[in-house]
Amino acid sequence: MVSEKFDLKFRQIASERLLNYEVKKWVNDATGFTVACVNTPTTRVNGSFVVATEAHDNSGCPHTLEHLCFMGSKKYPMNGILTNFAGRACGDINAYTDVDCTVYELSSAEQDGFLRLLPVFADHVLFPLLSEEAFCTEVYHTNQFGEESGVVYSEMQDSQTSEVDVMFDCIRTNQYPPSSGYFYETGGHPDELRKLSIQQIRDYHKAMYVPSNICLVVAGSIEENRLLEISSSIVRDIIDNDLKTPEDWTRPWSQKDDNTRITNSIVKSVNFSSEDESTGSLSIAWNGPPLMDQFKIFAIQTISDFLSESAVSPLKQAFVEIEDPFCSFIYFYVFPKDPCSIQLFLDSVPVEKIDGLVEKVLSLLSSIETIDMDRLRDYLDTQKNQYLTALEVSPRILFTKILTLDHVYGSRDGSDISKFMEGLSYNEELKKWSEKDWVDLIRSTFIENHSISVLALPSYEMAERVKQETNKTLTDRVNSLGKEGLEALGRNLACAKAKNEQKLPYNLVSSFKITDPSQICFYNSTTAKTKWSGQSFENDVQKYIDSDGKELPLYVQFDHIDSSFISIVTYFDTADIPPALKQYLSVFAKYIQAAPAELENVGFISHEEVVKRLERDVVLFDASLLYDKASCSYSYYETKRELFYLECRVTRENYQKGIYWIGTLLTATVWDKNRLLSIINQLLADIPYQKRDAEYVLPSYVDIRLYNENSLKYSLNTLSQEKVLRELRQKLSDNASEVFSAFDDLRNHLLQSMCPRVHVIGDILGTNDAASSWTNFVSQILRNKPFDSQLSSSPSFSRLYLQENEFKSPSSLTIIPMPSNESSDLVVAIPGIKSWNDPDLPIIVLIANYLGLMDGPFWNRIRGSGLAYGFNMGIDIDGGLLFYSILTSSDVYRAWSSSKDLLNSIISGKVSVNSFDLESAKCMAYSTVSELENNAFYSAKNSFTLLSIKDLGKEWDRLFLERIAAVTIDEFMENLKKYCLPFFSPNNDFAVITSSLSRLDQTVSEFQSEGFDVTVKSIHEVQGLDPSSEDEESEDDAETMSASSDEEK
Repeated sequence: MVSEKFDLKFRQIASERLLNYEVKKWVNDATGFTVACVNTPTTRVNGSFVVATEAHDNSGCPHTLEHLCFMGSKKYPMNGILTNFAGRACGDINAYTDVDCTVYELSSAEQDGFLRLLPVFADHVLFPLLSEEAFCTEVYHTNQFGEESGVVYSEMQDSQTSEVDVMFDCIRTNQYPPSSGYFYETGGHPDELRKLSIQQIRDYHKAMYVPSNICLVVAGSIEENRLLEISSSIVRDIIDNDLKTPEDWTRPWSQKDDNTRITNSIVKSVNFSSEDESTGSLSIAWNGPPLMDQFKIFAIQTISDFLSESAVSPLKQAFVEIEDPFCSFIYFYVFPKDPCSIQLFLDSVPVEKIDGLVEKVLSLLSSIETIDMDRLRDYLDTQKNQYLTALEVSPRILFTKILTLDHVYGSRDGSDISKFMEGLSYNEELKKWSEKDWVDLIRSTFIENHSISVLALPSYEMAERVKQETNKTLTDRVNSLGKEGLEALGRNLACAKAKNEQKLPYNLVSSFKITDPSQICFYNSTTAKTKWSGQSFENDVQKYIDSDGKELPLYVQFDHIDSSFISIVTYFDTADIPPALKQYLSVFAKYIQAAPAELENVGFISHEEVVKRLERDVVLFDASLLYDKASCSYSYYETKRELFYLECRVTRENYQKGIYWIGTLLTATVWDKNRLLSIINQLLADIPYQKRDAEYVLPSYVDIRLYNENSLKYSLNTLSQEKVLRELRQKLSDNASEVFSAFDDLRNHLLQSMCPRVHVIGDILGTNDAASSWTNFVSQILRNKPFDSQLSSSPSFSRLYLQENEFKSPSSLTIIPMPSNESSDLVVAIPGIKSWNDPDLPIIVLIANYLGLMDGPFWNRIRGSGLAYGFNMGIDIDGGLLFYSILTSSDVYRAWSSSKDLLNSIISGKVSVNSFDLESAKCMAYSTVSELENNAFYSAKNSFTLLSIKDLGKEWDRLFLERIAAVTIDEFMENLKKYCLPFFSPNNDFAVITSSLSRLDQTVSEFQSEGFDVTVKSIHEVQGLDPSSEDEESEDDAETMSASSDEEK
């Protein structure tokens, strides 16, 4: 072997410490391949192969290569081996492409599985097959009907018509010259993907994927000597395969481009496809200092957040927190490029306000001559605590980002790692800055520095034009190819699919050891509860709580972990709130976080003063709704109880202040007409953006159809809220006192209807008065009425909130045209189970995992054929529903019908269920539980979900794994028929599709041929709104605001 002549060992080149964490980096001198590792207190081990990548065209080579690397390698020359092995190792694999790097991620529930999988994963990154057949299905192809498809093509279809994509494209091409890699779309423009060849991708891999350009980054509980031993085996493969870094090789991003300076400020406008033309967006971009000037970048990020994050920050006060906002949200983001890119985003800007907005923003920035230094000092303290919180809760994310940046831009000898780890010391240094230092930084960064401004404007005409062009292109292509040409394309696609779906050799798959779930380690918090909860535990924490809070009439669960912070979450059941008031909860939740208040012993204080005091005392504060998730992709462990919650994270010393603020914001908030108007208008401004996104529209329509008015889902979804908010705004203008009374009633119902359930996570034994500190809170909330200690049980949830007859009527399919999308999405809903203890649950979870297996039968049939980017089966136990979703599809009917045909073939026995796939599906469940309890903090959160929301035992998850392991193939097959066939029957289900305009008529016809009663409804029809009323509303807004201002005067 050639490798015997070389040293396979690694030499340590860096060791840096950040508090209790030590980051180490090694290099193999024979190849230049590097390994970096940080041990973190997590159950899962995570790794990333980081490749610095640079492209100088829009062909999408970096992105398409990322997709193809998982589809077979030199040692494992068949598609599906990697994903099968990953499943057996209780692992997950993923990858992403950024403008400056491509990152291949793997993780496993335990160290042995990770180390077994690592060399297999490396072989796919270093020596991928890159076959013509894989390119055909995964990247781009034309099928026998002349239609374009492919996974990457489907993913990038909307890139030249969606709001975010067209804005970033315009910024990128004006901020950088064509000589810069930042100028290009590394994902690939659709026009360029059509012309891309597999040889171009192979050449790109050869140019970029050289040993010295690849770093393995590992975070988790892992033995260094074992990691380096496996890494040496990877080096052996590198050498034996003669993979070298050429002597004349140029490292990506090492050639500094002197033309990256913006020489003149410009303002550009771009259009994006949208049926709703009421709101657009604005972004302003500046080039900043070199990436290695990390201190200055940290200072810029700090002042940027200070100017924009808070309700009392200058930018938010001027553009958001006003009666008639210029946008719904304003924020900065500093992109870690070289030089860095500083961008300011204004979301959901009314089109009538967008002209002149750039000048208003720049004028405000230029007018800043003084800084509120007290608030800035408070912000720096909060920033430090947020950094420390990240180190506790998600250290893997923080360190992986650090080591990725170092590999792409830092010195390859590891000497620059420390520059990316100095956040805490930078924070301390900034506390020494004077007001003049900060003002000078603002002027040099935003005023004396030229900028690129881009206005993104909605255009229905563009959507219609794209539809016509797409249809004409298809017609021309079909005519050009003719019958024989189309048939040839169909044969080529069929051959590619057959090659990609070859059956894997039994001996090969079985040779890879499967993870024993008993070997997976879990973190455990020590749990205690107040007497009021009706449950207690045998441990020191429980003894402490019993002695400290003997008579406390409040349900509190304490989870003791090693932490410098205390996390407090208070949950309120919304079941008894009347529907007419429930619909205002979104406004209520947002309002109380920045509202005036009447404080005991203080009196009235403004919302600005409330926010300043709150931010001084807490690290994090949020008020929201537990159910609130724009998705039908439910996982079995998620609970959709309709709970309102307030979350607060504080230092241990500020524990009582955290409790005080939760009680105060709930009970002492004062209703103010102007503040309410601002909140309502902010929420309204976001809705047009959400209506352009199928991820909001699909679940919103499902919620409207499947839930009744008692449910938050019915009234708080995107499509319902627009009408609610418009009417509320009008009521506020007509009779503000009536609205104030309604919000008082809402608050009273919230506080008095049900007993709140409280969760406290942190060093409980080290916290003074952990239980008794809640006495004042009880006095605030009770208002002289006793608590009901019970939350509604799971079965009553579905009986209370679901429509009674939705699944008893004939099947229906609603298709909603989406002018903003070139792809289509589908959701089918059917009745499901309603209890976490239902004996069918482990089988259903196994079925959902089986359907979603990477390179499994359904994956190959749908994604592997390029029919859709994603699909899944969702399990909503609280709602008693099951969902089947197809996402970002170039041909949603064929994706659905292919799923149906495969399912029927499996049930009939024509296609057998592979035992390896079933094992992998079980391992997916083991992996999911390890994610839920990945560290002490997550374990504590999961403990509360199990004990205090689901009313299950603390060991339920781990016992559930035993139930999963015990599922037989017969049980699987019986329930596959029971629970999945209804997804594909027009007799007893409910379905909705969001369709691109270009495929609308064809999609209607195809599903009608399957027996569906198809109805096409515009978004306005779904909402029950007159499209013309939107124009009238926007015209009336100015009058409403003016009248409101006059009243205040």
